[in-house]
Amino acid sequence: MTPPELLVQSEVLPSGTYGVAVAVGEDEAWTMAPDRAVSYAAGCVAAATEARHDAAVIAAFVSRDMLSSAEAAKFVVFELRPDRVRDDRTAPLRFVPGVSAFTGRPFVHVHLHDKSIGQLDPSALREHALGVLDVVAAADLDAALVRTLRGTVGVEEHQARAFVEDLSRHWPKDDTA
Repeated sequence: MTPPELLVQSEVLPSGTYGVAVAVGEDEAWTMAPDRAVSYAAGCVAAATEARHDAAVIAAFVSRDMLSSAEAAKFVVFELRPDRVRDDRTAPLRFVPGVSAFTGRPFVHVHLHDKSIGQLDPSALREHALGVLDVVAAADLDAALVRTLRGTVGVEEHQARAFVEDLSRHWPKDDTA
């Protein structure tokens, strides 16, 4: 199954402050205030961890000869998962943990408005969550930069926003600048 493209960037919110925009390829995009984005990122990490946890539980049952792989998978699906707290932190996306019956490797099904759109490795979902948190931090920095450009430098609002928008062209591709 093809992994969906989850894009993240800083975006000006209707309030004029900066927030986080998440886009699913070219299909859909939405913005979140920083506190909602942090909650969204936590939901992503939780889903990735659930998938890894499920794989570990199955492997532990099998390695101890307590259950077959199929029996352990049924235990996870019918006994363990129903006991988990479900919430909508990642809406309109929903991430559902899975474990390959063939390889034992964890994965995460990705749903947009309850329609399956692909799957990700847990590490890719964790990387997406980190990208969201990076943008949360950058949103605060962008807002401070706009205030400083307006106040100290004296540029107009649209010029300050354009300056911030242009930062992505100058953002270091890695930590070596």
